[in-house]
Amino acid sequence: MTRIEESLIALAGAGGDAGTATGPLRARLYALAEAADGAGAIADDCLGTRNQRLLRLHARLGDGALQAWAPCPACDERNEFDVPAADVLALPSRDQKANVDVGGSSFRLPRIADIEGLDLGPAADPVAWQLARACRLAGEEPLDAALVAAVGQAFDAADPAADVTVHLDCAHCGHAFPVSVDVALLVGEACVRAAESLLREVDTIACAYGWNEGEILALPPERRRRYVELIATRRASGGPRPRLVERPA
Repeated sequence: MTRIEESLIALAGAGGDAGTATGPLRARLYALAEAADGAGAIADDCLGTRNQRLLRLHARLGDGALQAWAPCPACDERNEFDVPAADVLALPSRDQKANVDVGGSSFRLPRIADIEGLDLGPAADPVAWQLARACRLAGEEPLDAALVAAVGQAFDAADPAADVTVHLDCAHCGHAFPVSVDVALLVGEACVRAAESLLREVDTIACAYGWNEGEILALPPERRRRYVELIATRRASGGPRPRLVERPA
């Protein structure tokens, strides 16, 4: 069993929202992405780098285009679209060492750990103010609305993959509107679907041949799927279950 498959199958049956600031599903999604590319902890990534890592993870699933939908704000029509993953992956990557200078102060790009540490309570300061305070490296000028806004614009310019926005024209009324894509939520949902499919493959093969989970997950994906096809064909034809099947090498 590979680390990737261990992390993927752990998502089977997971509940919650992968896009929320906290939650077991999101944590398992990050563990899966870290196992897939071995590039270190996502907590140390800036938002754009995290988005790109998750999109690369989705590509490895072989699940086709990452799809989403959004209601038209004018007529409420459901508009489906493909997330432009290739375009996002082609954008420059950034890391936790990237800094921006605004006014007389220097700021590092926010990391996922900073975002997860935000206070989202009703009495908390706006997110932009919290991030500006957390990420300032040097400078003593007071934070005010103008400086915080400038810092936010500098973050956006320095980390273009952080904001994945798709511009749509409503298929029903033609109204043009932007949609901000929650990459973690969409990839998390896709990974849960892939995990459920993998679990069904394991169950099917285990019931037919008596192999354990580790032995089944050690098989190449194409071979697993072929076994499932053979089992389904035999069941459909009413063929007998094999009396003896050797365990996979």
